Amino acid sequence: MTNTLLVIFDILGKYLAFVTEEMKVQALCKSVALEFNSLVDLEYSLDFVMTAALQPLSGPDAYISIEWYIDDEMYVKYDNNAGYANEALPDKTYNQAAQAFSHFTFKQSRGRFLVNDLHYMGNMLTDAAIQTKDTDRFKLCDGNINLPGVWTSR
Repeated sequence: MTNTLLVIFDILGKYLAFVTEEMKVQALCKSVALEFNSLVDLEYSLDFVMTAALQPLSGPDAYISIEWYIDDEMYVKYDNNAGYANEALPDKTYNQAAQAFSHFTFKQSRGRFLVNDLHYMGNMLTDAAIQTKDTDRFKLCDGNINLPGVWTSR
């Protein structure tokens, strides 16, 4: 992660519903990660990049989405929502932690959801997907493919 912010302007508010949904996903992931971190050694602790949506003074129909920019060269995929798990990472500690975290989310939620499609820079995760049995929850997020994603994830 850098000290640079990624800013996306949305002039007509079309993007606001999607950004709000993504913010809910990131907040839920961060909340469960805090629980996960309380149970693991510090070397396995994880965190999530937080995003924000702002309405600038320019008018009620304009919105801005802000999150920390992660350089593509440092951005690595741990797993996805179709069963892939990256087993060729040089940093096995965070890979193991990410896979354990996905499993933890499923167990902790009593099978109601599973967090996967984890991307990282070190222990900082972003762009996660939440697979859920509730087809109406997180339906604006392309990554929520409901039950098939839960059953194919490790």
